[in-house]
This record gives sequence, structure tokens and C-alpha cells, in this order.
Amino acid sequence: MPAGPPDGSAVAAAMVASTLALAGAAERGWVRRSGSVLAMVTEIPEPTLNGVWATAGDATAQELIAGLEAVAAEGVPHCLEVRPACAAVAAGVAGSGASSPRRSRR
Repeated sequence: MPAGPPDGSAVAAAMVASTLALAGAAERGWVRRSGSVLAMVTEIPEPTLNGVWATAGDATAQELIAGLEAVAAEGVPHCLEVRPACAAVAAGVAGSGASSPRRSRR
């Protein structure tokens, strides 16, 4: 095992691959990608299995908000995870209420 922290880009690529595989295994799950943002719903009531991930440091607030709104509309517990390079953008989005629960469309 190499010394030091793993390469962030390699970890993000692995997260994208595993997210796509997990969403594909969920009966009514979905995944959407917009730029550097991945949004996913598995319908498993666990925040870390539904949410929005910034996969690169150039994720925009608009991409994060759109992903959070789509996930929140499903009525599942969810999370927002970001790379350190876009933590300031994410903090503003998280404080905006974009990830607040909304009534499910179902």
C-alpha cells in the first residue's frame, strides 16, 4: 500500500464508478450527471446512499442546487459531499436551504 493520502482524482473516479453500479442495482433508483456533479437516488433510507457528489473542484453552485433539488423531491434522506476545492461553494449551497426535504412526487 502506498504511503500518503490517495490521489483525489482517482478516488473521485472510483466513487463515480461505484455510484453508477449502485444506482443500476436499485429497482427504482436513478443517477444523473451534470458537469462535475453526480446526483443519485437509491431509495434506501440512508443519507449516504442518496445525494449529490461534486466529483471535481470546478462544480458550480447551480449544478449542486439542481442535483439537491432533484434528490430532495424524491423524499429520501440525502447528503451533499464535495471535494475540498469546492467546499466554499458547497457551504453556500448548504446554507441556502437547497437540500431541505420536500414532498415526494410519488
